[in-house]
Amino acid sequence: MTNKDRLIQRVDSIIEGDFADELLSLAYTVENALLAAGAKPDTDYKILDLFKLAEPYAKTVFQEGRRINKIVYNRPGPFVKREI
Repeated sequence: MTNKDRLIQRVDSIIEGDFADELLSLAYTVENALLAAGAKPDTDYKILDLFKLAEPYAKTVFQEGRRINKIVYNRPGPFVKREI
């Protein structure tokens, strides 16, 4: 599968602690799981589905005062921490 076949393209950097950026990184991760399970973009899921699946987890993490990026940055992946 090429990057063009994805609904959410690889993100090179996110702003740590920014809810929108962290939600995007989770939606990207959700899409990875769906693709690994054999789902087809725009057939089995839409872009809004990815954000709907990621949103409850992102809200819980932020309400508890944790940051999603600890998960993203502690393993090899497409995300690079960018300071503002």
